[in-house]
Amino acid sequence: MRNKNAFIITGVIISLLGLFLFPLLAQGVSITLSDGTVINLPDTELEPSQWVEKEIKNKDFLSYTLDIAFLSPDQQKEVIQYIEDGADQIYLTGQYSRLVEEMNILKALAISQGKDDLLAKSFYYQGRAWYRQGKDDDARQVLLQALEKYKDLQDNQGIMRVYITLAGVYQSSQDLNKSEEYTQLAYQLAEQLQDISGKASSFLSFGVINFYQGDLEKAEKYFLDSCNLAAQVENVEISALSLNNLAYIYVERGDYQKAQQVCESSLEMSLEADFKCGEFAVKLSLARLYHEAWGDSNQALQYLIDGQRLAQEMDLGYQEAWVLNNMGIIYLDKGDFQNAKKVLEKAEDLIQLYDMPGDIGVYTNLGSLYLQTNDLKKAENYITRVLRLATTLNYPLSIADAWMNLGVVYNNEERYKDAFAAYTEAMKIYEELNIQPRIAALMNNIASLNQHQGSLKLALEAQLESLKIHQELNMPFDLALDYGNLGTIYLDMKDAAKSEEYFRKSLELAQKLNYSHMIWYCQTGLGRILLEQGKREESLVYFKEAIDILERLREKLTSSEMKRGFFENKLLAYDLTIEVLWDLGQFEEAFNYTERARARSFLDVLGGTMLKVKDEDEEMVNHLQDLETRIATLQEKERQERAKPAEEQNSAYLEELKKILKNLQQNYYQVKEDLSHYSPEVASLVIVNPLTLDKVRSVLGEEIIFLDYYITGDRILVWIIEQEGIKTKEISIKDINLSKKIEEARKVFTATEGEYQKICEELYQILFAPVKALVGNKTTIGIIPHRSLFYLPFQALRGEEGFLVDKYNLFYVPSASVYSYCLSKNKENKESYLGFGNPSFEGEDLPPLPLSAEEVKAVAPIFPFNDVFIDKEATETKFKEICSNFDVIHLSTHGLADDQRPLFSVICLAKDEQNDGEVRAYEVFSLNLKANLVALGACETGLGKLSEAEGLVGLVRSFLYA
Repeated sequence: MRNKNAFIITGVIISLLGLFLFPLLAQGVSITLSDGTVINLPDTELEPSQWVEKEIKNKDFLSYTLDIAFLSPDQQKEVIQYIEDGADQIYLTGQYSRLVEEMNILKALAISQGKDDLLAKSFYYQGRAWYRQGKDDDARQVLLQALEKYKDLQDNQGIMRVYITLAGVYQSSQDLNKSEEYTQLAYQLAEQLQDISGKASSFLSFGVINFYQGDLEKAEKYFLDSCNLAAQVENVEISALSLNNLAYIYVERGDYQKAQQVCESSLEMSLEADFKCGEFAVKLSLARLYHEAWGDSNQALQYLIDGQRLAQEMDLGYQEAWVLNNMGIIYLDKGDFQNAKKVLEKAEDLIQLYDMPGDIGVYTNLGSLYLQTNDLKKAENYITRVLRLATTLNYPLSIADAWMNLGVVYNNEERYKDAFAAYTEAMKIYEELNIQPRIAALMNNIASLNQHQGSLKLALEAQLESLKIHQELNMPFDLALDYGNLGTIYLDMKDAAKSEEYFRKSLELAQKLNYSHMIWYCQTGLGRILLEQGKREESLVYFKEAIDILERLREKLTSSEMKRGFFENKLLAYDLTIEVLWDLGQFEEAFNYTERARARSFLDVLGGTMLKVKDEDEEMVNHLQDLETRIATLQEKERQERAKPAEEQNSAYLEELKKILKNLQQNYYQVKEDLSHYSPEVASLVIVNPLTLDKVRSVLGEEIIFLDYYITGDRILVWIIEQEGIKTKEISIKDINLSKKIEEARKVFTATEGEYQKICEELYQILFAPVKALVGNKTTIGIIPHRSLFYLPFQALRGEEGFLVDKYNLFYVPSASVYSYCLSKNKENKESYLGFGNPSFEGEDLPPLPLSAEEVKAVAPIFPFNDVFIDKEATETKFKEICSNFDVIHLSTHGLADDQRPLFSVICLAKDEQNDGEVRAYEVFSLNLKANLVALGACETGLGKLSEAEGLVGLVRSFLYA
């Protein structure tokens, strides 16, 4: 299995806002950037506006219309004066809806008095307001009307201002040719009029155009010139926006110190001038800076939350969608899929409300969200929508990216023919556009596709082509990946020499880059080569080193395919280590690694879910996870910077990263130590820190024996653990398809007695008969299942003496370490009982379970205090309200196990207005239960397909924690 499939996630949408024209008189100041560049700035002290004390003052213009028919000529004059005097201030403070309404009044007065200059002004200001609100068609229409009036009046100043605003409107709709045409016209008039503000605005617009065209050098010059010209006429607005736009250039270049300098200056200036639009723009910039440069997603989110508030205050629904999209990107990077879904869906609603077909980034990110959470049908729907929109809008690169992303989805669904067709469409466009990095990523995906189908020769050809491109482009991280994937392909082709050559190349480069994913991957591959050569002790060194790295590794992956391949290979390192130790007779150490494997596996189950743990644990867990994310992000930034040629590296940035990383790592180790000390149970959710065999034995009672099963390859390794010591047993399943037999058993559980007995007797002979003698006289057995054994009720196994449940008390735990945590929190009280049976499934494709209602009613009288809920009363809301009050909880209903996303596994209850009736495993973590027994009587029909993915772990572990 491979490490990488490329899924394009649209980046942070930049906000290059600008093009306003009102001077604010003040004295000039300046800032000096880290490279010595001096930028002149205006001061920001504003004279208070003189507002008339008449009827118009402080009216709510969203609902108020002035009846001009009843105004005297003097009153009309006063109202006109008031509106003209206040227009710029209202605009500056982002009161766009109010400005539109005021201009409606001015328009009516202009028409009644026959004043074309006022009419032109009303059109102009309405156009500016609608432009800022993303209503480009409305803005364009009134601006063209304003332009016509100004031309009739031969008002070149007004014409110039309309040209500048039209340039911005066309930038917003991505028509850069039209934007440049209007900017050039504005600049010519500014030159003719010797209007410095006009020149500054034109340079700002030219800068935006060049930025979009990818000419950062020209864009930087225009923004600097714009800033310095604006300072001459004390124009705070143009200065603030030019500084903000400079920040985007510095971020693109990786010069984060300069970016932060200009952002902070722009923000300070905007705040002092109460320039809401400038504050909004710079907070989006700071969010990007903190997320991309410093890995501080919490601070980035805070800036975006501020940005969302400002967008709502200014009625900028269009721009609010940008903010929400950027929040979604950060949540995706954090693995917080619930919040990513929430904000991206809200952004989608705004896109549809404001008719923004060109903003396909939100749809792309929703496709990424559903791919990462393995909801492939929804992922396909969103990516198909992107493809359709990009085709309509003629965005060739977006079309190609959509085809490649569809290929990833099809590959995950094992629709290999469709995947190849999608990749072929993407390749045509990438080759036509000559985008070599995308071509290389696509060749990597094609190699993966061929490898899945066993076409190793074609996989090799595609991977070598990817390697060739990455060598030409000098892309070291991708080269390390290419070498590692080639090592795997040659290993599958049984070419040990070539495989070792490429694994060692990858390992050498990965170590230089501190590329942890590839380091453990290559060590596992090199260990496999040695193992196939019969060098077990030598292979063990590589496997153990790989595991040590894996247990420190908390980096994020970007697609479901990457995750599945990553996790399978990751657990392979554990499997091979355990097998080698077993074969060498080192049974205790082998057991210790099984516990580490189970802990690692559960961390992978948690993978893309931000757990909502109990209140008392939440702060420490969130702090630890935030630190992990920041450390991983900054380490990646450091690796990328060091991968550049020495002369291109930013030494100041590297020094700053080193300093921040040192502080973060010290903080992380302290929090980790505190968590392990104060809450070892919670630590098991976020840290690979299991108990050793000696510690496990010390917590076992005399009457208890553990059967710890571990399936690997064609055998099952069993540890029989009791207080006195351990015994071991190896069970061969070489000629047995165990998963198929377990699936068969589940199918016949409701069939005739003879069919039922046959399969259960077969499974008894496979799983229990070989260890029966080693169990001895113990009557309480703790089963630690592994992989497909999680789906098997051992009580139903039948031997010569009957069913196991007739002779033994059986219980299950996900691992021996978890059993120890459960003992530490066990409560003796068993007086109160809560039962939920046969919930109402109205509108759901689930059959009723009448016997489950009888079941909970029959059990309830055993307990002195009991409460039972059935049918419509058995709601999720009621369960969450009262579950923490009971010693024993019994849920007899449907269960839906999600094998790909175990923490999305569901216990089905009745829905109501508050909740949908689906109690998901990740929600259970936040329940503060006092129960010492939870009986999950989920019926077989809802369990879903059998899988090796340990899907049931999600529900079991969540209730054990709660």
